Amino acid sequence: MSGLEHGTVASCVGAIINAYHDGGRLLARLRAERKAESESVSLQEHAIQELEASLRRGQLGVQDQFDRDTQRFGERFAIGD
Repeated sequence: MSGLEHGTVASCVGAIINAYHDGGRLLARLRAERKAESESVSLQEHAIQELEASLRRGQLGVQDQFDRDTQRFGERFAIGD
């Protein structure tokens, strides 16, 4: 048993998208805390910006692929086996 029997593919994809979204929110909170402490290290800021962009791309990419596959294979794809 893989543990997926109790949920649909759609709910699993939703959980992945939420993880990306929550990661972005966490990053925004960390950035705000860092600004409050008046730290400005450009290398760290660049790394944070790259992570933030990656989280946005991941969230959109997973949703886009799911939408394409649902359109291609139908609602049975969203429900799963």
